[in-house]
Amino acid sequence: QLHRTLEEELGANWRDHLTSFDETPVAAASIGQVHKAILSDGRPVAIKIQYPGVAQSIQSDLWSMKQLVTYSGVLPPGLFLDRVIEVAKEELSEECDYLREADNTRRFKLLLAPYPEFAVPAVVQPLSSSRVITTEWMKGEPIDAAAAAMSRRERDRVGSRLLWLTLTELCTFKFMQTDPNWSNFLYEPRTGQLSLIDFGACRSYNARFVGDYLRLVRACAEGAKGRDEILRLSCDLEFLTGRESRTMLDAHVNAAVLVGT
Repeated sequence: QLHRTLEEELGANWRDHLTSFDETPVAAASIGQVHKAILSDGRPVAIKIQYPGVAQSIQSDLWSMKQLVTYSGVLPPGLFLDRVIEVAKEELSEECDYLREADNTRRFKLLLAPYPEFAVPAVVQPLSSSRVITTEWMKGEPIDAAAAAMSRRERDRVGSRLLWLTLTELCTFKFMQTDPNWSNFLYEPRTGQLSLIDFGACRSYNARFVGDYLRLVRACAEGAKGRDEILRLSCDLEFLTGRESRTMLDAHVNAAVLVGT
């Protein structure tokens, strides 16, 4: 199946671009797996290959999940499952579109070009398609694993840069990598550089959303007295519908205040 997918997506001569291809995946996830290879010009690359039929199975898998959680009675009252399913379908479908991921990667590479402490891989266009994406191989190890060997000063530096990155993506770029998985951030101990990988989950935000979100953050920081503003802004931002039960609204406000304070 692996070679059939590569031939269907890249053509029968896809190996002509490579001097080596590691048949054993270096990473695997729910929708695909990653193989390391060497281009004919000597550059190491990561080739992410989508499992056959993944994109087509999203609808049926989400329907099955909906039936399971509905009839098992595990959902709290007031949770609007249809909306959750709708958003999940949209986001999973976007993650299955590797052409979109390639565009996201190129966009982030341009946005972060002025900041040398961050690196984003280049996309190898001749070996990329809707179900295969090939990018420059980035050195480093996942940041959660690397943290154990860092000095306290270095951990503080890295943490502050990640916080800066998060706020800059939202408030300045208005375009975010929205998969908070530590494996998507690689730390190179020799240089201290942070590499960002995997841009399948990215989203753009308009100025109104960003402004309301920052106002929500301020309301959360005010604690319980900001309850009315938290609920109003949460509805405006569509985090809530406004039709949730009192229990769900209380849980939402308590969680928001806990994070904000």
